[in-house]
Amino acid sequence: MVIIILIFTKSFSQEKDYSNIFENCEAKTSINLCIMEKIREEIQLNYKNWRESSSINYDNESINIKFSVLKSGNFKLDTIIGKIKNFEPEILNFFEKLPKTKPIIENGKEKDTKMTIKFFLHTLQKNEDEKEEEIKFDLINEVPVFPGCEEIEINQRMICFENKLRDHIVANLKYPKKALRKNIYGLVLVTYIIDKEGKITDISAEGGDILLQNEAIRIISLLPKLKPGMQKGKPVRFKHVIPITFKLQ
Repeated sequence: MVIIILIFTKSFSQEKDYSNIFENCEAKTSINLCIMEKIREEIQLNYKNWRESSSINYDNESINIKFSVLKSGNFKLDTIIGKIKNFEPEILNFFEKLPKTKPIIENGKEKDTKMTIKFFLHTLQKNEDEKEEEIKFDLINEVPVFPGCEEIEINQRMICFENKLRDHIVANLKYPKKALRKNIYGLVLVTYIIDKEGKITDISAEGGDILLQNEAIRIISLLPKLKPGMQKGKPVRFKHVIPITFKLQ
């Protein structure tokens, strides 16, 4: 008699522990931005692992995730926007495993805080030696170049960049009708990356009402393709943070 023993290692594998995912965020200038970046990184990693065992490909699909950090410190997933139906359960499962964090404090009071992140799914993963640093605005040798700034002298391109960005925001801003009806106004801080090809990616927003965050993200997502920033003669990923103020007239 032959006895066949089947061992399903996947069923007994340990699930990832997220208890320390935000442990370094308290030391950051913006805890909110740190939380959003950690969540984006883990979802990308989860997608990579899911993609390896799935026949479905969502590479380069845009995804927009809206969530809240409640006064209790718990996370609440609000909406997932994107054509990624089969991957959505993985995101839901991820948010259910997130540990409590310290609630956001504004004007000395704990408050429910809404956040939004928008990025493109991909499976790229670099090892420690290949990881690329995102160069910040004040450290880059040559800032990204907007269409129309190509003939400007290099030392004047930062001014041209800022002017073109301001003009783009003014030209494309559409005050959300619901925000107008409710007299909602405020400041939204938008963080985004201009990648090595000059494309806009990894957009996130914090501060202000979710209606204003959505509009700020929409505006930045409409930016044209730029000539990428340069560091030591090579194109680099350029990280930029821009405040957008919504005022009622």
